[in-house]
Amino acid sequence: MGNLEKRGSHRAISDAAWNELILKIEYLAAKQGKVAIKINPKHSSVECRNCGHIDRENRDGEKFICSVCGFFAHADISAAKTIRDRSLEMVRGDTAYLRVIPLNAQNNVRRNHRVF
Repeated sequence: MGNLEKRGSHRAISDAAWNELILKIEYLAAKQGKVAIKINPKHSSVECRNCGHIDRENRDGEKFICSVCGFFAHADISAAKTIRDRSLEMVRGDTAYLRVIPLNAQNNVRRNHRVF
């Protein structure tokens, strides 16, 4: 098996693991009568929380320094807060970054689905 084939198989395994995690989260949410939503993380680690400027140059390892307004923060924490804020925008009706997944415990949960 060549390197390209190995990479493809590793990616497939990783994708399957993430899919299983998502299914488990959706199952638990439906079981508790809650709705699970997926937030698009695109550009969250390079988007300035202060001015909204998006630039790859904003991020330097774990540091985030906006090239426009000078805002600085820990890059991962800032990205997490950006994703959190995008989910809160859903409550206000702005769905630009959201993909809502309606959950119905009887329709979307497999009968023999095991949760670990």
